[in-house]
Amino acid sequence: MNDGHPARTLSVQPTVHVETFASHYTVTWKAEPLSRFVTAVQHCEFVPPDATAVIDMADTAGRQQQVIRGLSAETTIQYVRVEPQSAWTASWERRTSPIVSVSGAPNPTVCRDLHQATTTCEAWPSAALEELETIAESIS
Repeated sequence: MNDGHPARTLSVQPTVHVETFASHYTVTWKAEPLSRFVTAVQHCEFVPPDATAVIDMADTAGRQQQVIRGLSAETTIQYVRVEPQSAWTASWERRTSPIVSVSGAPNPTVCRDLHQATTTCEAWPSAALEELETIAESIS
């Protein structure tokens, strides 16, 4: 349930879908392969090198935990969730098309940077970042 707030989209490509809740927001988009996500979170200034990643692999029962700096883009990985010591998480999931989601209360620049790093998007229009900043401010 999203507390009656309509789902929104940001005018970037690929489209960023935004859902707002009373205490947080979630953004999702179609992404490139896992290797782009792994590189993005390993180089994200808001993700410390000792952050934990929760991994679900197709060839292993149960989820595993691994430090993000040691994570590689194995073909059997179906799901990765990065849990920096912050008020947000980022995940990549193998579906028909890979999906990245960022949930919690991240700085909107984190969402922009991860979107650009995990897609073919080269830049966000300033209006898209401003809209996400307004959404983030309304949550906090």
